[in-house]
Amino acid sequence: MSLIVVVTLVPRPESHAAMRAVLERFWPGVQQEEGCELYSLNENETLFVAVEKWASREIWEKHLATPGNAALVAELEPLLAEPIAVYDLAAVPLGDPAKNAI
Repeated sequence: MSLIVVVTLVPRPESHAAMRAVLERFWPGVQQEEGCELYSLNENETLFVAVEKWASREIWEKHLATPGNAALVAELEPLLAEPIAVYDLAAVPLGDPAKNAI
């Protein structure tokens, strides 16, 4: 069963552009990882929201343990206004099956 992950990243106001540059550099590699079904970055003027879909919890946990993920987090940490928030979720199948899950 797929795993949905939502990550919020709140940069310091002066670090928004720098954070975007870091994310742009790392993003394509993550999308190519085994089991990555979706890796979408979204933003507004105060935060970034990543919406991820992984083939399984085990594959996501493998992703978290990669050197690339550790390098990404290390580059993001000095740019953050608050800690990274990570939510791992399961879809609730309500309503139209074509519109109720990522």
